[in-house]
Amino acid sequence: MKVKTIFFFNNGNTAVCNPNGEQIPELQTAWLRTAIEAMRAKGAEIGEDCEILLPGGSHAELLTGVEFNWKVIP
Repeated sequence: MKVKTIFFFNNGNTAVCNPNGEQIPELQTAWLRTAIEAMRAKGAEIGEDCEILLPGGSHAELLTGVEFNWKVIP
């Protein structure tokens, strides 16, 4: 499947589209989640006290009690 466009949103999510402009849901993994999971796989200890700075100047806060989630703090 050919990918034409990848969008990285300030809220940590991703959209992926084919040449026809149709979204490809199976490729739309949140970039924030992908990055943190990759760092954790290499031994990084990233918890809710970690400061996460997003493009555009916002911050993200990891949430506990859920599998993996965050909230954006303007």
